[in-house]
Amino acid sequence: MSTTSPVKRGAQPVKSNQRQQLIVLGAVIAVAVIAIVGVIALSGSAPSSINSAEIPQTTLSDGAVVLGDPNAPITIVEFADFACPHCQTYHSTMTRIVEDFVMTGQAKFEYRIFPTAGGAQTVFSGQLLHCAEQQAPGSFWRGYDLMWTYISRGIYFGNEMGSTFARDLGLNYSELLACTSSSNRVTVDQRLGQTLGVTGTPGLGVRYGDGAVEWLVVNGVTFNQGGPGYDALATAIREANES
Repeated sequence: MSTTSPVKRGAQPVKSNQRQQLIVLGAVIAVAVIAIVGVIALSGSAPSSINSAEIPQTTLSDGAVVLGDPNAPITIVEFADFACPHCQTYHSTMTRIVEDFVMTGQAKFEYRIFPTAGGAQTVFSGQLLHCAEQQAPGSFWRGYDLMWTYISRGIYFGNEMGSTFARDLGLNYSELLACTSSSNRVTVDQRLGQTLGVTGTPGLGVRYGDGAVEWLVVNGVTFNQGGPGYDALATAIREANES
């Protein structure tokens, strides 16, 4: 006769409960880890923004809004489409250039709408930016940041993008719509890009002083396709400031 069997029978439920508790605890931890990773991933995908309120802005004769010290010797001119995947990737490079050189007065930044992947919606976004600036000076660059945010949040191609844009900027949407119907902002930008020879986005040019837009040339290399890397742009800006 065994004297240990009652103990064994009594211990089984305890071990089973412990295993169940460990399984539940493990599941809770796994869910928490997944949630944290998700939050990190979402925060990491948020587009970088430009603190334009601290940077001087000027408007060219054709209506383009330029960010940076009017006396800066060089302007980086980007022809882009918010919906273009390559432009989205390149956006972080341009934001870094603005932070390092435009905010410090060494260069200016000129953004031109050149519809490619976004088609009619990008034409509309360019008209909204132009009309926002007309309605409330200083709104162009705030709207520029919003457009990148809309792309990352899946709002850009939505039917409510225009009204959301007006609400986020505190502008009158009816007035914006009325303005967009007659805005030629995007046509002007496209023609300038075509004159330069831009065929895709992003396309980058430079403007020295008040001169015409031209291709960027660094160490004898002409960058007439795509977006030059940060180092090439930084070199061109430093050389312009040293000359």
